[in-house]
Amino acid sequence: MKSADHEYAREGAAAGMPVISWEKAGAALLLAGVFFLFVPTTSYQFVYDDPYQIVLNTHIHSWRFLPVYFTQNVWSQMPNSGTNLYRPLFLVWLRLNYVFFGGEAAGWHLTTVLMHVLVTGLVYWLARILFRKSTPALATAALFGVHPLHVESVAWISGVAEPLCAACLLGSFLCYLRWRNISGNARLWQLLSLALFAAGMLVKETAIVLPLLIIAYEYTVGRADEPAQRISIQEIGASLAPYAGLLIAYLILRTFAMHGPPRLGSVPLTTSLLSWPWLLWTYAALSFWPIHLSPLYDFTYVDRIGSLHFILPVAAIALCVAMLWGWMRKNKSRLGAFFALWFLITLAPAFAQFCLADPTQNYHDRYLYLPSVALALVIGAIFSVLMSKGFPQKLLVFGAMAIVTGILALITIQQLRYWESNYTLFEHAGSIAPNNELAAGNFAVELTNRGEYRRALDLSEAGIRLHPHSEPPLRSAALASLLMHDFSKAEHYYRETIQLEPSDPSLWVALGSSQISLGQYSEAVASLSQAETLNPQAPLIHYSLGFALAQLHEWQAAKQQFQAELQLNCDCSTDVTRRALQDVDGHLAVGQFSAGHSPNDTASLSHVAER
Repeated sequence: MKSADHEYAREGAAAGMPVISWEKAGAALLLAGVFFLFVPTTSYQFVYDDPYQIVLNTHIHSWRFLPVYFTQNVWSQMPNSGTNLYRPLFLVWLRLNYVFFGGEAAGWHLTTVLMHVLVTGLVYWLARILFRKSTPALATAALFGVHPLHVESVAWISGVAEPLCAACLLGSFLCYLRWRNISGNARLWQLLSLALFAAGMLVKETAIVLPLLIIAYEYTVGRADEPAQRISIQEIGASLAPYAGLLIAYLILRTFAMHGPPRLGSVPLTTSLLSWPWLLWTYAALSFWPIHLSPLYDFTYVDRIGSLHFILPVAAIALCVAMLWGWMRKNKSRLGAFFALWFLITLAPAFAQFCLADPTQNYHDRYLYLPSVALALVIGAIFSVLMSKGFPQKLLVFGAMAIVTGILALITIQQLRYWESNYTLFEHAGSIAPNNELAAGNFAVELTNRGEYRRALDLSEAGIRLHPHSEPPLRSAALASLLMHDFSKAEHYYRETIQLEPSDPSLWVALGSSQISLGQYSEAVASLSQAETLNPQAPLIHYSLGFALAQLHEWQAAKQQFQAELQLNCDCSTDVTRRALQDVDGHLAVGQFSAGHSPNDTASLSHVAER
């Protein structure tokens, strides 16, 4: 395994020969350009999942929760999330950012941008090794660095899992190549590769594909080496054994933390599998035509082989495979096969997630972060071939590459602005995916937060007409109705939502608040007691239950509930709870109760419980 690769040594890719100054300057300018392209995001807000995963996530506010990162899912602060995600080192990253930046979004955005710049540098390093030339490596890194597909992973703080995982996987793969192709003391590079592989898996599940990438490399690019430099099947197996051991250990740890294997989504497995060709075609289209990007999309599932959404992509994929095979035979190059395998292997976790995800979130731009490395390498390879011609053609090719990179950068700038706030993001998502109930529900909630209750209710009810049994529009319609003081409609929508999400305590609290506002105190006690059973520490449960009990003249029980609320020290209800407790104490002392609150006090506080 320690035999020298003379070609790599001669070119300086694997042997570490110093890079000439102009190449260093070009790489530095490229990375600086990528940084300044994305640095405007430092003025953006926490958006999408950020408030729940960062601002309201108590598990990243203290190191005492560190063991929880490794023994529970990534949404462990929300016990009823039902997620399949296990990402302990991602949570460590969030914790470190919280230590340095707290609730200031600018610092979080800055570290996310810097991580993308680091990945761009690693892509340059990989291209430099594969092409053994600096100019196509710079072109490859430039295309990767500015590609609009990466907006979601860089502009969205919680999307940093993609660059983090990519940095670990690319770093591990590059260390493997270094270990493979140098003689002497190479053990350090192997250990570093294994450490980065383990870290990558603990950041995001995608990293588990690294052993497959190594196999793909050895049977494509590695087979192109001279016979004396090739690695035998036995050597490949021996080199992969430590990676396999780490992978098995990770799967055991993940299964323990998640209490079993991943659970399938609501879409039948056969339908998901039949939809794979159309999904692959969709991802390929996004890669080459990255416009109208969105955090959420509408997707047409395929339920029969005779569907055009199955036949057409299968035919297109077959044609692409045939063209790739012909190009490889003509040019006697195995790079094309390696790039195709890179794309498919790194995209494979997205296909698995497609079978597990909710239909409203079945595919995302961020899943193309690592696969797009292959796209950039393909363009870099074409650029390398064309640049080998005469000077006039070189100038034309260089100009064409500059134009393409510039256009991609302009599209990125245009797409970045949608991530500035939840309002712009969800409004845009709704325009791109008008039939996606989660997109409509998110925008309705944002309208509610801005006080546009009527518009939020109209949007939610339109979503309910399209998807009468979907939770997001029902929830947002219930909240808008509650805040419009249409308590009868709010109660109706909350009951409908609870039928779909019976384990969510915030829904029971909001239902109880609506019932209090309607004077249905006995029903409210039943609803709030159910919320208390599901999560006795959730905000406002004890206050609302105490209020309802007080209206039924159950003073001692009401007092206990108000005291329980104060023990939780919920800032949103402390003052009003103290006043209620004083009123109850006054009644118990002199036999007279004057609540001093209107039902709307509880209704307004229920907004906090739902958020």
